[in-house]
Amino acid sequence: MCFYVFKKRNVSKLLFFSLVGLFIFAAGCMPKQEETIANDTSQEENGTEKVGAESSSVGTFVVDLVADATTMDPGQATDVNTHRVHYNMFDTLVQWKEEAFEIAPGLAEEWEVSDDGLEYVFYLREDAKFHDGTDVDAEAVKFTYERMIDEDHEHHYGPFPLADFYYGMVEEIEVIDPLTVKFVLQEKTASFLFNMATIIGGIVSPTAVKESGEDFSSYAVGSGPFKLENWQRGVQIELAPHKAYWDGAPEIDKLVITPVKEDLVRVTRLMNGESQLIYDVNPDSIEEIEGDASLEMIRQASPHLWYIGLNIKKEPFGDLKVRQAVNYAIDKESIVNDILKGTGVAATQPLAPAYNGHDPSIEGYPYNPEKAKQLLDEAGYSEGDISINFVIPESGSGMQQPVAMSTAIQSYLADVGIEVEIEKMEWGAFLEEVNQGGRDVNDMWALSWMAITGDDDNVMTNLYSSNNIPLFNSGYYENEEVTNLLDEARIETDLEKRSALYQKASKIITEEAAMLFVDYAKQTAAMASDINGFQLHPSQMMDLSKVGK
Repeated sequence: MCFYVFKKRNVSKLLFFSLVGLFIFAAGCMPKQEETIANDTSQEENGTEKVGAESSSVGTFVVDLVADATTMDPGQATDVNTHRVHYNMFDTLVQWKEEAFEIAPGLAEEWEVSDDGLEYVFYLREDAKFHDGTDVDAEAVKFTYERMIDEDHEHHYGPFPLADFYYGMVEEIEVIDPLTVKFVLQEKTASFLFNMATIIGGIVSPTAVKESGEDFSSYAVGSGPFKLENWQRGVQIELAPHKAYWDGAPEIDKLVITPVKEDLVRVTRLMNGESQLIYDVNPDSIEEIEGDASLEMIRQASPHLWYIGLNIKKEPFGDLKVRQAVNYAIDKESIVNDILKGTGVAATQPLAPAYNGHDPSIEGYPYNPEKAKQLLDEAGYSEGDISINFVIPESGSGMQQPVAMSTAIQSYLADVGIEVEIEKMEWGAFLEEVNQGGRDVNDMWALSWMAITGDDDNVMTNLYSSNNIPLFNSGYYENEEVTNLLDEARIETDLEKRSALYQKASKIITEEAAMLFVDYAKQTAAMASDINGFQLHPSQMMDLSKVGK
């Protein structure tokens, strides 16, 4: 059998797979707020150097995120802030290059892909250790994926809500030798290597999983640059450097990640020196941060869609004209300029410009309240006939300014005769309401989605394929032609043909107003100016392994 071989010096050859495209849509329950999780394994026992034995140049480094992690098990996570934490605790077989959605070596130094695209062989590095001192080997890789994919696996401590989408095409995982593992796919999948780079596939210690059982979601053990020391839910996560890390131990002595949902509080803590890095900067604070010489403001374009889900299963959104009317009723440019202060771009279609399948010819729904009123009249609705509930989070992963943006949308809809009642919820409760149940009673909800694979398929198949009802296609959008186009695109490795399939699907989805596309967010962060070694990535992951002063 003939194979293609990819090494560090030729990763550019991977570009036959679909390129750039992130967030991921969030699901799952928020943990209890007062429970403290501590890792009791001592450094002497697990073979790693004792923290504090050798001081680094950074000391304690504090990061403020919008929300707490929902789990410590990478396979269970679905929201971007949890992924950001995990990115520092776990390694994947392959990973992203520092500035782009391009595949680079991770735990696998080399890999081979068969001519038919059905077999992937990964060659692991020899020097990788888990935080508990055990070896990262082929058996650990096989264990990590099988426990997610196989519901009958002895250690399937789920739920693993994204496992089927990312890894459901895997038919068999074979250990060739201690440092070689082969994945056999049921069908050729153009985005497979991109899926393998996501932190959802973070390799876990089989020893730790077997010892902890279902509690592994609280006491997780990986092989990444930092290891879990203590998780005080809703308060802070404490991580220590992994001194035996294969890519060099971090300079940070102690990493503290705190959930701070209030935008202004995050900014105040940064300006007071209580934190060194914050994500999701309040647009109103950007000018003040830029005027402070001790701080640095960071921005980056992001393939991140902020949208309003519409329940097509029930009236009034079962009527196409009503869905189109809602889209015409919203002044997205004003939301972007006045509320987001330019930290977003008005959306026109399912895929942001960063994706290959983005179609610049799709104009979407420009602000036209008169057109909205006309469509409502044609649908048989008069002013005041429609009264809907709108469920939103107070804050949350990738949610920008959910209250201010949703309040503006409520006002715009009132202008065309649609009454909207907003219900605000805490992030974890909101996710459970929208994703785990309650869809039949909700009319609209505010959410965001970003493909952490950097691939169009992650957005399109998850949100619009009828095969994903009701998991992530929570608005019950069904179109057989769209589903067939998306299925075809998943296995098409010719980038031009694949993009054309997504563009065709996007036109249909936009014409049918499957949801209200609001904006494509720009990623923002701010940090102390004396920090180096940190940069944003289009995946919205957070890499603190090289932070120094």
